[in-house]
Amino acid sequence: MILKNALHFSLEIWGYIFCIISAICIHISRNINIKVNRTLFFLLITDGLLLFFDSIAWFFRGNLGKTQYYILVVSNFMVFLLGYVLLFVFTKHLKNYIEQKTKVKSIIVPIVYALCAFASILVIISQFTDFYYYFDNHNFYHRNTWFPLSQIWGIIGIILDLILLYKYRKYLSKKYTILFITYMLMPALALFIQIFLYGISLLNIANTIIILLMFLISQIEQANTIVKQGRLINEANINITLSQIQPHFLYNSLNIIRYLCKHNTEEAENAINDFSDYLRGNMSALSNKECIPFERELKHLNSYIALEKKRFGKRLTVQYDIQEKEFVLPALCLQPIVENSIKYGLMNKLDGITVKISSYSDKKNYILTVEDNGIGFDYDNVIKDGKPHIGIKNVRDKLQLMCNGQLIIDSKINIGTKVNIVIPKK
Repeated sequence: MILKNALHFSLEIWGYIFCIISAICIHISRNINIKVNRTLFFLLITDGLLLFFDSIAWFFRGNLGKTQYYILVVSNFMVFLLGYVLLFVFTKHLKNYIEQKTKVKSIIVPIVYALCAFASILVIISQFTDFYYYFDNHNFYHRNTWFPLSQIWGIIGIILDLILLYKYRKYLSKKYTILFITYMLMPALALFIQIFLYGISLLNIANTIIILLMFLISQIEQANTIVKQGRLINEANINITLSQIQPHFLYNSLNIIRYLCKHNTEEAENAINDFSDYLRGNMSALSNKECIPFERELKHLNSYIALEKKRFGKRLTVQYDIQEKEFVLPALCLQPIVENSIKYGLMNKLDGITVKISSYSDKKNYILTVEDNGIGFDYDNVIKDGKPHIGIKNVRDKLQLMCNGQLIIDSKINIGTKVNIVIPKK
């Protein structure tokens, strides 16, 4: 008996340690805001706590004393309660994983949630009625008449999750389908065995092994995603940089500089400085795999605007409302948006346009706004016109990949266009 208790205690303490370390790894990986990783984090924490309390129950089982008795009561109560919490979190995790591809529209999920709540209430009632289990005068744990009922709730929940998995199987990768099925079948088998075979905790050990496998696979997938994102960021950097150094822009800028060299040498020198700063900013963006300070992006934008103002003169007015500077963003995200405002906003606008550039923040986000009073366009028609719109696509991709940001476009014909760049603070 002592050897068996010591074995269970050791296995569960080590399982608890592995679960907590794995949860910490997810937390510090900065992906805790992703729904799937968040529920995996809580899955590890819940399983770790369950193992901890179960190990305490095994350690104090049969130890006489009032304090030991209350420790046993609390630890066993937490084991039963956390078992249903674990089922709840796993169902949430399965739902979140499926919703990476499609919205889950099934009554199964709320039924499992309700089942977990109902089963948890029965566990609380059991503490006062002993119909699941009781402790004898020697502080030994014993199952009572209705103990199998406590296990049946878990089996029903697992069966419902299996039905949910089968219904949405086409939205899951093969390895995760196998992993989820194994997670549900192994504990179900352990539950069935425990109903008839008293004295061993197969359920907790089975749960822990599969949850740790989920963590391991998620880390491998995360590493692969980081490599893929790095490649996509490099491609986006190259595409944006090349798209900004277009022959017509170079030709126009050099023509302006040539004209100024003949008529205004001081302005020509300024134009050359702006042109070289602009090219330098584009070239440095090729190697930027991290976000850069907003002020650096603003400096690059000013070089571009200075050249365009020399070209368009009084037809182009630029206004600034910079309330927030202390944040970072992907390089070359702001300038292409301003370029579009100038390029398309001035079409058929002989009297010129005004472009307003703003930055501010709210509780959750930093927000950059580029607003013009140009000719505007029908956004829905532009999206469906079959053209690639590479500049906007690359900016949107970089924002998503590098800082989980968003690009929001609102345009009205003959009124103008407003573009918001939204960057989360966390």
